[in-house]
Amino acid sequence: MLLLLGEAFVDRYEGDGDAASARVDAAWPAFERSMLGRVRVVRSQMVHVRGASALAAVADARDRAARSALLNVADRAARELMSDPIAAFRPAGELLRAGIAALRGQPERALILLERAASEFDTVDMAL
Repeated sequence: MLLLLGEAFVDRYEGDGDAASARVDAAWPAFERSMLGRVRVVRSQMVHVRGASALAAVADARDRAARSALLNVADRAARELMSDPIAAFRPAGELLRAGIAALRGQPERALILLERAASEFDTVDMAL
């Protein structure tokens, strides 16, 4: 799992959202079948990397349907993170929502969500 997280981070850092999203999507069924998803922090990390990778892949989406599907993956991840029992993951859900808003052409909403995420990160002592 840590290798997958690291590789997806590197893919996104290199600007290859498609590779990150494909990598996570390929591993997701095995992750869902495994017992790892029962460990809350592991599930939360995987949900976050899935949502962030889907957002990164939107730029490379070839058509409206692919873009919409990726935004839906990110939205599901954001909702799950925002209701996460581990408070430190909730602001990451707001960050995903901000990215979704920006990619949907809603910059004002994205800014509001980014400010909310920053405030929530401060609340859970994650100022960086």
